[in-house]
Amino acid sequence: MGASNWLYQVSYQENIGQALQDLRNQIFEEGKYYKTWDDELDENPPEPQTIEELLEINGTDGTHSIIDIEQVLDRPVSREEWQRQNDSPYSKWNVNMGVVSPVSSENLVKIFGTDKPTGADLKKVIIDMANPEKAGRRLLDDIEDILPGRYHGIHIILYKDNKHDEIFFCGFSGD
Repeated sequence: MGASNWLYQVSYQENIGQALQDLRNQIFEEGKYYKTWDDELDENPPEPQTIEELLEINGTDGTHSIIDIEQVLDRPVSREEWQRQNDSPYSKWNVNMGVVSPVSSENLVKIFGTDKPTGADLKKVIIDMANPEKAGRRLLDDIEDILPGRYHGIHIILYKDNKHDEIFFCGFSGD
């Protein structure tokens, strides 16, 4: 199947980790994730009751959604750093998998022309929020260098009237 990109925008809350967990729960409750059992002929497919059960059922296929992301890093992670850590014989392969990290101020300016992007700035970059496949491809093409790899994402704080307004999450997951 290959990895899928995903995009989510939520109201701002100071605790980014809590915003991530709230979003994961929302997507789980709405059933907006890849269901491996839809590909099988089982007449009584498993219905996971928790995110943990879902992740166990889907295994290495993942959910192709933010549900695959479990934690927030407090600093940006470059593709080079991710590869260096994962190539090290002293490091587990998944050292930075299942995480989102912030985007550096330098990269925010590169992408948006400001280090305090607004929802309107994001919309300009994305082009068309109504078409997530097209939108995600455009945005992720623009920021490919700051997405280290599969099962990794970024978060961007969006501003309105120079105050925190929303959190934007995007990345890749699934297999």
